[in-house]
Formats: sequence, structure tokens, C-alpha cells
Amino acid sequence: MQLAERHACNWETRRHEIRLLWERDAAPVKGGRSFTALDRSRGVLDNGGMTTETLTCPYCNAAIGVSTGLSAGQRIVCPRCGDTFPLRPADAFTGQPMSPATAETAITNKPAVTASTAPPPELSLHSRRSTGLVAALVVGVMLLMAGGGLVFMLMTQQQRRAYDTSRPPRRPGKQRGVPETEPPLPVVASISPDKLPALGYLPSEVNFLFAVRIPELLASPTGVRIMREPIKIGERAYRLEELPAWLGLRLEDIDHLVFAARVDDSLPPPFYLVFRTAQPYDEEQMRQRLKGTRIGGPGKKTLYKFHPKRPDIQLYAWLADEHTVVLALFADQLERLANRPVEDLQQLPEEVRTVLKERREPVAPVWIVGHSRDWSKTRAALFLKWLKKEDQAKLAPLKTFGVWFVPDHSLAVKGVFACKDEAGARGLEEYFRSLRGPDPNFKTALDGPWLTLQFPASPDFVSRLLKRN
Repeated sequence: MQLAERHACNWETRRHEIRLLWERDAAPVKGGRSFTALDRSRGVLDNGGMTTETLTCPYCNAAIGVSTGLSAGQRIVCPRCGDTFPLRPADAFTGQPMSPATAETAITNKPAVTASTAPPPELSLHSRRSTGLVAALVVGVMLLMAGGGLVFMLMTQQQRRAYDTSRPPRRPGKQRGVPETEPPLPVVASISPDKLPALGYLPSEVNFLFAVRIPELLASPTGVRIMREPIKIGERAYRLEELPAWLGLRLEDIDHLVFAARVDDSLPPPFYLVFRTAQPYDEEQMRQRLKGTRIGGPGKKTLYKFHPKRPDIQLYAWLADEHTVVLALFADQLERLANRPVEDLQQLPEEVRTVLKERREPVAPVWIVGHSRDWSKTRAALFLKWLKKEDQAKLAPLKTFGVWFVPDHSLAVKGVFACKDEAGARGLEEYFRSLRGPDPNFKTALDGPWLTLQFPASPDFVSRLLKRN
């Protein structure tokens, strides 16, 4: 319906334009006949002695036969469309013969020009400008949309690639629906427990050793948990990761540390804490980190007195070499140490050396070794008295032990225990099995007075062993 109305409106507009142009050309023209785009061919017919002439309706192109003798300006009614149009001077019939030029133009043997073959009407200057403006607007909008789309795609390329399921997200930060991945742990070269350089600075009197290789321990998630869990000694809690701060260093600055003590009836037991740094340190910078005071002594060692984190604790430090710092509770303990490290653990008790060199695990970032002829006569008896008498009897044959902690995806505990005789080793095996319960992963082996065991555990096992919370 709208299409029909549009065509009707266009037709009425067109008819109005034709009428105006035709009436304009109907006025007399001086100097002869005028020709316009609306001129039509005419032919002269003889109808029973009456001369007629054929004109073309300017509205519907119908051929109209009219009699001669009509003057210019008279209106002619089209029998086809019903519209009237004035007779132009060029079509007026004067009865005079037409000139050859006129005859050639007006009367020819060529077919009349119809609507299908007529040349298109000339458009006005306003119409041409309007059409050009619309075309320019359309092209401009298309170019603007294309340019905007290209800019948007380039700006959002990284975000769109982040949601591609065939590759990991590239946008930084956490994304919904995308699981976070932990950064890969560093690959660290392992060192055998008996090859730790800090052991060379220990005195011969120690019989209890606890060592931690920091890079190897941090190379596993389980080891990181062990470093962060608190160790409670009396009413105070300590963390392994806090120990390097005593020297004003970070955890990553330490390669390994060794805690050694002489466990006997002394109170407090003499102990040593040896730090081995990963990189060489400057002596003056280390002194500034310690915030210590240099003290003089009878020996040749340069010692410093300082307070590690707590004002109520006072320790003494010896900067043994560019990698080693030795701490002790008293200055005379440091004075008795050898100026150079002892090779091959020759200064340690034979039983301790045997465990470290012959019964050790090849890789163990955390380990404990101890020896005593009779633990009940040492300060360890304070812990044994909380056990039942039958349990104390089973532990009585124990003389030497070594426990190795190997963290990976879980914690593997491996231990060796030397008793006074084979019967003592068998009784100790029964005691450990009673503590562990029925566990197919708990494995033991007897070799004369030696008992070897192995079982998987969680990091809280170390907490219970070291009296942690």
C-alpha cells in the first residue's frame, strides 16, 4: 500500500513539472520556432479531404489527431488521460507549407518517440546536489563504521585472546573460571648431609645436630610448609624462616644452617648455631646488620655481642669466613673453636660420624642426628619422664639415631637407630609399630643392633616431633 501511494505521489509531481514546462514553451517565441525536451514528432494525415495532424500528449505520450487551423495557445484535451495542454507555437497550424528543415524535423518516416525510448528528463541543480549529499553521507557513515570496528578489534585483541580456550589467558591477574597456576619451583642441586661446610666449624663435644638446607627445602610445597610452621620451645615459639632475620638477612640469603648442642646434664646445654650464606658477605655490612658491639678477648677471633630480635636474649657472633657466621651463648665457646674448618668431620664423635657417612640418606634437606651412651642421664630425661614406664623401658637401649626428612609431594620419614643389642632393636621396632598402628606403608628392617624404618607422613609429623603447636 505504501509503495502504491509513493508511485502516485511521484506521478503527480512529474505531471506538475511537465505542465509547467509545457505552458512555458507555449508562449510565442520571437525569431522562429523553439525546441524543447518535450517536443514530439508530428505527422500530417488526410482524412476524407480533411487535413488532420497528429500530436503527442505531453503527459501520457498518446498520439492525438487534431484538425488544422488551430492557433497557438488553444487547449487540447487528451482523449486518453483527460489532461489538457496548450498548443505551442511550434505546433500551430498556419496553412503554410513547412520549410524543409521543419518538415525534416516534424514529419519523418521514423516511428514516434515513446516513453520507453524518450531521453531521461534533465534534473535540476538542486536535485543533483541533494543526491550527491546523500551519497556522501552514506559513504561517510560506512567508512566511519569500518574504521571504528578496526580500532575496536585492535584494542581488544589481547582480551579476546584471553578467553580463547586453546591457550592460557594472557591478561594478568585472576580471571573467573580460569584456575590459577603456581609458579614453577626452582631446580636446586642436592648436597649430601655429611658435605655441608658448616659442619667443619663444630667442636668435638657436640652430640646432637639439627641441619636444614634452605634451597632444597624451599624446592617443594611440603618443605615450604615446614619452614613456616612454628617451633615451640618452652613458652616461646620460633619459625625456621625467622632465623636468618637474626643476622639481618633474608631466607633466600642462607644456603644452610646447623644447630649443634652438647646434650648432657648441663643447663642450659652449650649450643652453636652456624649460618652458611649463599653468597659472600662483607664483614662491615654484616656487623651493621647485627647491630652488634665488638668485644676484645684473649684469642685472635673478632667477636660481636648483639641481641637477635629480642632484647632479653644476648648472643655472640663470630664471622668465621666470608660465608660463615657462628653464634653461641657465651664468648668462650667461640674462642675454643678451630680457626679453620675441620675436614671430613674428623672432630665429631665416632657414632655421629658413622651415621652421617654410612647410614645417611643421599638427599635429605632436613635431618637430626644424636648420640649418647645413656639418654636417661642427660637433659633428654625431662622429655622421657612424660612417657609410661614400659615405653621408657623400650627406649632405654637406644644410643644413636638419625632421622631424615625428605619432602616432595608428601613427607617421607626415614630413620636409623642403633641399640645396645639386637633384642633392644627388636623391642624398639615393636614400640614404633604400636605408635604408628596398622599401616602397610610403615616399613622396618633389622640388622643386628640397627633398626631402619621408613614411612610417609604429613608435615604435622615434624611439628609433633619438635613439640610444635
